[in-house]
Amino acid sequence: MSVVFEHVGVPVKNLERAKRFYCDLLGFQELICVETKDSPIYSRIAFLTNETVRIELLEAKGDVWSDAPSGRMRGVMHFAVDTDDIDREFQRWLDAGYEVKIPITFPNVPVPGEEDWWMCYFYGPDGESVEIRGPKGECK
Repeated sequence: MSVVFEHVGVPVKNLERAKRFYCDLLGFQELICVETKDSPIYSRIAFLTNETVRIELLEAKGDVWSDAPSGRMRGVMHFAVDTDDIDREFQRWLDAGYEVKIPITFPNVPVPGEEDWWMCYFYGPDGESVEIRGPKGECK
């Protein structure tokens, strides 16, 4: 038996805004977007993909966010993306207007084989935490 990671579901407040974030900033492409008439919680669902991962964006009906601390998303702690230059990627996210959660820092527990890699975190459009990992660029 083998198990392969297929997708992650991410609840969002605004599906169009979330699709712009994942497609424009992270390079995903939309596979399908449908209305969910029978769901009591979600109004629309979109599947996005890149070469290795699928993301299911679930647009919530009404205000299911009201009990979430600070209005931040619940359900997914964070997801991580790799880059070949963390300094350049950090600046790209700043320029796109996203809020820094944790600035570029060396990880407390470096992964074997990635001892020269660094990380930072940003908040996505619905408060999801996005970890960006990679080697330092010219600013070593």
